[in-house]
Amino acid sequence: MDNHRNVYVRLLNNLEEYIEELKEMENFPFGYIVPPNRMCMAIIKYRVFEQDKFLCVSWLGPHNGLMNSDLKNDLGNLRIFISNMRPRQNLPIIIAGNFKISIMEESEIFPTNLTGYEYIPLRRKHGENKDFFIGSMELPLSAAIAALDLETEKDAPRIFTHDPVIAWLTKKKEAVCVMDFRSDMILWMCYVYRVHMNIGIADVGGPSKKGATFKRKLGLSNLIKQTQPDILLLQQCPWLLNLPSTRPGDIEIPWQYSYKGTKEAGILYQTNVCVSPLNNLEEYIEELKEMKKLPIGYTVPLNRMHMVIIQCIVFYLDKFLCVSWHGPHNGMKKPDLKNDLKNLLIFISHIGLRQNLPIIIGGNFNISIKDASEILPTNLTVYEYIPLRRKHGENKDFFIGSKELPLSAIAALDWETENIHS
Repeated sequence: MDNHRNVYVRLLNNLEEYIEELKEMENFPFGYIVPPNRMCMAIIKYRVFEQDKFLCVSWLGPHNGLMNSDLKNDLGNLRIFISNMRPRQNLPIIIAGNFKISIMEESEIFPTNLTGYEYIPLRRKHGENKDFFIGSMELPLSAAIAALDLETEKDAPRIFTHDPVIAWLTKKKEAVCVMDFRSDMILWMCYVYRVHMNIGIADVGGPSKKGATFKRKLGLSNLIKQTQPDILLLQQCPWLLNLPSTRPGDIEIPWQYSYKGTKEAGILYQTNVCVSPLNNLEEYIEELKEMKKLPIGYTVPLNRMHMVIIQCIVFYLDKFLCVSWHGPHNGMKKPDLKNDLKNLLIFISHIGLRQNLPIIIGGNFNISIKDASEILPTNLTVYEYIPLRRKHGENKDFFIGSKELPLSAIAALDWETENIHS
């Protein structure tokens, strides 16, 4: 190990010994050959922050001429091999690389002591995402797993000012135990989160130039078709979205979507989502003024938001308060923007408390995620994610929500570079 680096790496060079042990235990099918030439395995320790060690594997799956069933079988045997190294090394595991099979197919493979970490791929990789992580359940990777584009995030002329963001709304469902059947002892236990709802943000505003409106309409249509969100929180959307239209230049929206809201902010949702409007917002404002929780002279910008109660009919039985928000910006200084957002969150939190519902707010806040995180009330959290590289340091499109309503796999998508106009 190199003592001058933050990361300690110790390669495991005795893989053949482990292979022979497993063959003697008859854990491998007859004739199976572990491909050590396609992996690099090491014990990792990050000496600055994380004192625990883990087993790390970089992997390139075989592919030439192999059928899909053979690829799945080979990956299953590889997981058996790596999983059986765990008790020998007493370490959790992370495997990462190009597996040559999709993450959905990987999830069907034994053993169950490892899990695949899902994330939202670039749209051109939709349905064929083969680069991902597999790991031990007690060594979780964060919700900010995101695909990046090596070649296309260039400073080309933009027709969109903001990039869309997609996330998964999840709910703690059940505890999973791994048993030693010889001793009937629980080896370890963890909670599994089941994915229930896909929710996105899309500000479709942009500069005025020839052909830009048509391209933005096409970009929004392709975003909806390719990501198929259950809920899409839209900002600066002046176009007709509810009714199918055959007029040239109109947006093609799948039949199962409906839209509620205004040009500034609205919510597009599928038929499996039940949306109930909140029409008595003025009453909540008066309550807060009487309680002196809003400053004198502050006006809640109701015209810049659309607030509803959401319930997913098919999967997610709990309801939540959902807000599409387009923050003010013209001529306002950062302290004023932060103060206005602080008052807005007081207003929305009060409604959530009165309705006894958790909250999700998503949209273009027109202040950075870092600035927003400095003024949050204790009942809310901001959901961090990795923005596209051109947005580094100026990420203004994000989610704020109740801590008991977690979002995961949050990722920024690129309107213009992922074959969006093909």
